[in-house]
Amino acid sequence: MISIGVDYFREYLKQKGLSERYIKENLYYFLGFTAGYRFNQEGVRKFSIEKKNSNISARAFIKNLKECLLLNYKALGVNEEQYKEINEVHLPKQTGRTEIKITVPLNLEQIKLLEENLPTEELKLMLMLSYYCGLRLGELISIKISSFNWGVWKLNPEEMGEVIVLGKGSKQGTAIIPSWLMKRITNFINAKKFKQGVDSKLFSVPARTWENRISETGIRTKITIIDEHGKPVENTRVYPHRLRHSYAHNLLKSGVDIRYIKEALRHSSISSTQIYTYVSKDELKDKLKFINQRRE
Repeated sequence: MISIGVDYFREYLKQKGLSERYIKENLYYFLGFTAGYRFNQEGVRKFSIEKKNSNISARAFIKNLKECLLLNYKALGVNEEQYKEINEVHLPKQTGRTEIKITVPLNLEQIKLLEENLPTEELKLMLMLSYYCGLRLGELISIKISSFNWGVWKLNPEEMGEVIVLGKGSKQGTAIIPSWLMKRITNFINAKKFKQGVDSKLFSVPARTWENRISETGIRTKITIIDEHGKPVENTRVYPHRLRHSYAHNLLKSGVDIRYIKEALRHSSISSTQIYTYVSKDELKDKLKFINQRRE
């Protein structure tokens, strides 16, 4: 639970120039929220389905609290994992349900374009592991040199490798790595001096820096579309979780059974895997060709 006092939140609302009535309303919901909920997607969902909180005022409160936490994360002692959780929270609709955002998957040509435009091998490997292993941001950042199955893999380097990752709630899982990527990681490790040896983290780039770098590269490569107001079009933005989503979609498109994709993504339930499915209009038209014949 992130520690934020009512006085701190009140001062933030005052600085926004909100009316006393609006501030009082926000503080009412603040006291209810901080009494028993954590600011992550599940906590916000549980808070929002309460009948007394399923209204536009409660939704506005969640929006204000999220902004306050993200803008003042250093002062509030928010760590990288907590920041990521807060940033990924989708605001609930007035009904209390979560807004559904359509994530358009990246294709292999776009992944290659991103790789070509990242400046260092470390950043390129972060991209490759994120995509080809379907890693969450937290899983990527937590990888250590000792996390790989070096002993087994080196006996047959043409086989796929494995890496132990820490998922949600520090739950341990295994990600499968293509042999060519294992070889590339090996070259990276050999070329770089790690002070703590096998206990060193594979990547020195912080989570927020990686998010910024991949986002900037998406804009530079024009994968991310900028609208007439100079803002990124939402479903074209490039961000870490879109790489994981794209991995799942492209496996499904290649004919991999969803049960295997569930294991590849380290999901505990297949219902979690199903949200990664996406059908483009062109794909839909292709499947519906048989009804396109004119009938007299």
